[in-house]
Order: sequence, then C-alpha cells, then structure tokens
Amino acid sequence: MKISPTVAYLQQSFPGHDLDWSWLQDQLLLDLAHIQLLRDGFREWSMTDERLLLVLLYLVDAVNRGSLCLQLSDRRLKNATQHHQLGDLGPHLATLAWADMTLWGHEILWWQGDLLYFKRHHHLQQALQHDLSQLLAQPNHPPADAIAIKTAIQSVVRGLPYELEPQQLQALLTAVLQPFSIISGGPGTGKTTIVLSLLRVLHRLGLAVEDMALAAPTGRAANRVTESIRAGLSVGVGATDRQHDPGDDELAALEATTIHRLLGAHPLRAQNRYHANNKLPQRLLVVDEVSMVDLALMQQLIAAVDPGTRLVLLGDQFQLPSVQNGAVLADLMPPLGHDALNSAEFVAELRSMWPTGVAELPAVATTQAPQLLTDRVTILQTSKRCEPHIAALSEQVKNGAVSVFWQAVSATNADAVLTGKSAHGALWLDALKTPWEPLPLAWFERHFLRPSGGRRSYRQLLQHLHGQQTPDQTVFNACLAELFALLNTQRILTLTHQGPTGTQRINAAVAGWLQQRLGVTGTTDCFHGAVIMVLRNDPALGLYNGDIGLVLERQPQQFVVAFATESGFVMHSVHLIPAYQLAFAMTVHKSQGSEYDHVLMPLTEQLDNPLLTREIIYTGMTRAKQSVCLYGSQAALSQSIANKTTRHSGLSFWYNQAKNED
Repeated sequence: MKISPTVAYLQQSFPGHDLDWSWLQDQLLLDLAHIQLLRDGFREWSMTDERLLLVLLYLVDAVNRGSLCLQLSDRRLKNATQHHQLGDLGPHLATLAWADMTLWGHEILWWQGDLLYFKRHHHLQQALQHDLSQLLAQPNHPPADAIAIKTAIQSVVRGLPYELEPQQLQALLTAVLQPFSIISGGPGTGKTTIVLSLLRVLHRLGLAVEDMALAAPTGRAANRVTESIRAGLSVGVGATDRQHDPGDDELAALEATTIHRLLGAHPLRAQNRYHANNKLPQRLLVVDEVSMVDLALMQQLIAAVDPGTRLVLLGDQFQLPSVQNGAVLADLMPPLGHDALNSAEFVAELRSMWPTGVAELPAVATTQAPQLLTDRVTILQTSKRCEPHIAALSEQVKNGAVSVFWQAVSATNADAVLTGKSAHGALWLDALKTPWEPLPLAWFERHFLRPSGGRRSYRQLLQHLHGQQTPDQTVFNACLAELFALLNTQRILTLTHQGPTGTQRINAAVAGWLQQRLGVTGTTDCFHGAVIMVLRNDPALGLYNGDIGLVLERQPQQFVVAFATESGFVMHSVHLIPAYQLAFAMTVHKSQGSEYDHVLMPLTEQLDNPLLTREIIYTGMTRAKQSVCLYGSQAALSQSIANKTTRHSGLSFWYNQAKNED
C-alpha cells in the first residue's frame, strides 16, 4: 500500500522551494518512496530549480496513475505551471543535462521528445517496443497449404450448431493466417467462440494439443477460459452432420494457466524459466483478458515468445486497464477513427479462404500504407450478451457521449428497482433523491430472500445444506447448484473499498443483517451462508485470487467453503482457505470477466476521485445481462463518463498514434 506524504513532509524534503504544497498534495497522487527518491536526488544535484521539481512531482503523479511517463503537453501540467507562475517549461527542460542527474552513480531519469520517464520505465518501454516489433517483422509461415487451410476452416465452420458473424469469421481467418493477431471486443461478442474454432482448425491441420497453450493474467481468468473452452467442446462439431469430433476429446485436455506460471516465474528466482534466451516451446499461444496485463508482464511474455509461435491476444480495449503501469492492449489498438486496418492484398486472401454457405465478408476499408499491425487486428462490435438497452448505453459511455447518455438512460426510483418493475435495461437512481443506506439490504431481500422466476430462496436452500440434514450427495449438490445460480443472478459492484458505498461497509451490513434473517451464528465473515472471495492464489488447493466460495456449517461450529468447478463442487475447511473477504459486494475491478443478470452499481460522490472514469462505468455496466442500476448523482455520473483514462507509455505501433489520443 502506497503512503501519501503530508504537506509538512513535502516542505521538509524540499526546503527553500516556494511551491504551493497544499495545492499540490490535493492535486497529485504522491507516495513516500518516490518523494524520498526525489529528495535524495535534489540533494545530490544541489538544485534549487522549482520548475524541475514541479515536473518531477507530476512525473510521480503520472506513474501512480498508471502511465509510464509524463507528457509535457499534459493539460494538468500546463495548469500547474500557470498556478505557480512558472511560464513555459519546454525550452528550459530541453536544455537540462538529464544524463547527469544520477543518484548513487545510476541514471534515474530519461528525456525523450516531450516525454519524461524514470529510467527503469523507459527501459521496459524500449524493450517491449523492440521485442514486439521484431516479432511482428518475422516472415509468415502458414500452418499448411491454402487448400488444407480452407478445407479445415470450412469443416469446422459448417459443423457448428450456430452461424458465426462475419466479423467473427474474419477474426478466425486472421488468427489462422497471421502469426500474430489481436481480437478486441466487448462482452458477448464471441471471442471464446473464435478461440474454440481456432483450436479446432489448427488441430485438424496437425498441431498437437501439447503444442498449444492458453493463458490469462489471473488464476480466476485462466479458470474461466478453461471452463468456457470445455463447455464449448461439449457441443459436438463434425464435417457436415454435427456429430462429436474425436479431436475434441484431445482439446478438452487443454487447461489455461496464468502468464506467470506459463513463464515459470518463481519467487526464489530472479529470472523466469522462459525468457529471451530460453523461449516458450509451444507453437500456439492464446492470451485472454489482455486489457488486464501490465507492461512489465507483457514485456516478459513477448521476450519469451519464439518467432515460430502463433500468438493470439484477446481482450476489450475499453475495459479497465491493468492495476499496474501501462495499458498495453490500448497501445496496440489503432487510434479512434483509423478504420483501414487491412491491406487490399490481405482482404483478397480473406475472400479466397472464406467458407461457403455463410454470410459473406462485408466491404472492408483498406490502406495503401501498411503498418506493423496492419492485417493483424479485428474489432468485434456485435454483442449478444447484454440486453439491447444496456449495450446501447454502454456504447455511449465508451464514447464519452454524456448528453446522448442522458437522453437515453431511464431514470427510476428505488421501488421500481427493488420490486422488479424496472426489470430490464440501464437505469439511473439519483443519489440526491434516494438515500443509500437501506438499498443494499433491500436489494438482497429481493434477490436472496424473495427471488423471482420460481426459484427457491436463499434461506430455503441453506436450510437443506445445514449440518447433516441432506446426507444424499445428489440432493446436496443440486441445492448447491441452485445457490450458486442464485448468487450469479445479481451483484453489487462498487468503485471503492472504503466509504459509504464501498465494499467493506456494504458487506458488513449485509452480513450482519443476513445472519439475523437466517438465524445462524458465527463470526462476521464466517457463518452459514456467507459469500466470500479468495484474495490470494493457492495452486495446491486449486484456488485463485477472485474465486467465489460459499461458507457452510456442516457440523456445529465446523465450517467449510464450497467452490463451484467445471467438474462439480469442491469443499475445503475454512481454516485452509488463503486470505479472503466477504463478497456480497465486490469492486468493478474484481468483477472483470464475470456476468450477472442484475447489477447495482453505486458511485462515489467524491468528484475528485480518480476512479470516476468512463472505463469503470463501462466495465461495470457490461457485467449485466438484463439490468444495471447506476446509483449516483448526475454530476458524478456525468463526470465519470467524461473522464477517459489516459495512460502514456511512449509505445507506438500506428503512425501518429500519440497525436490521435484524447
């Protein structure tokens, strides 16, 4: 956890500098470690230049907000120079001897154009730019001859029990034909379907399962990939009759892993097992949820990828970026408005490989000036998960269209939300008219204790699972399945852990209330019916950060936690579970990759909170399939939609990319 320095500490660290420290502390995300670094640097450099100090403080702020560097054209920095009456910084900074600003004999800063880095971040940026550019420049070696490829694609596509959208087909063909490809799309756009079809095509072309790898940034995301692939394989596919393909049995052995485990990371080793001088052995690598991958981890991955490996990256560029520094997927995507993603030659190749009997490839804008990622990117736009109103409104959020959003969103009241009268679409509940405190309990009253659709209530199901009242394992598992299905019908998704609308206060209130309603005993976070989230990976138990479990009392004061897996339910003593917390409510960050029927999403009313961004609203909204209710003031919601998370890295894979960013 980063500790923010006080105004007094800032003044003591940089004596003699006449800056408005109170204003800076209010404006910037500063931490003690970086302030101590700058303090030691200024002492060694014997500098009293307030212009340089101000820029370095804004560099710390940029890094703490997820960027790798500070862009001097940043509006916030220009506002700061006006506030401190320091004039134009550019000409002055360009004359400084940055290489001489060493600390203990080491360079700590790097100046490039109008970007300022800490040296270690610049090294990462340069390494990723170089390694990925080298990978993209490798000659293409198709997995087979054109006739064999087209035959395999035709066989798989025709055997599917559903028809692929043209964009999905384009993404599939691109992933087969190109050694490096990116598939970007929101929830429900069919990314998993494309991956499943890709695995089947390449397997029919002779690629062995042991030469394939599936990876994701977290254990929970990796488990979801595995479950989704195996669920898809359970739907038979044959050449023409849609019968079961024996090859699917081999593909079912595939199990996704985390990127760290794929690379052979170990806390006792300074270097991963696989790296630039010991490449990964797989011939196909598919990485899901790339928006969650930070720059340092992506650099390690790309360095370890052999030039002969087919690499497919999947994600949603508009979701929340990684917790750590960087926004790699966004950096790899073309600038907004850049629609010519393919060359005329590649479009002709796509048409020649296009399967018959399906919707044809629509008109595609082509470019006469191919770039590094030309012919490698497919953007999926048709979502089949969300209710149409949610899909339309989330699109307005994604585009930052505040006025259009307010014209289309449905204002509602608490009664309509809690009684189910406003059962579908995107809803707004004005925080200035409706108090928050009773809402979480009323929300769980409706969804847990008075569920709709003929479901048994939370209380009824838990009664069957209490103690030894249900010795029959089949009946026991059926009750567990109903409970987990009930849990997935709804979720409260928050922006923060702290505050009135944060997870901690909501979970504590719901837990205390639910214990009373159920008539059960236990501790605050360990009672019969408690919903918990694992916070730390434990591969030995098969548990990963983000996994959701249900606490059950099998014997008096003897608690176990049940987890749903692809093969059924597993239970562990609560004493074996790694660090965990209640999860009746969770943060939007933790919900990425999940989906629920109904979502209640309270905002914070602190308008200066950096979490009020369009990415967090978009991510939370698109977790919902039937309804999402946004609770907050119009000011907070408008500000969130208007605020775009901008992370500067200096990476450039498209011409003039930096100029086209917001």
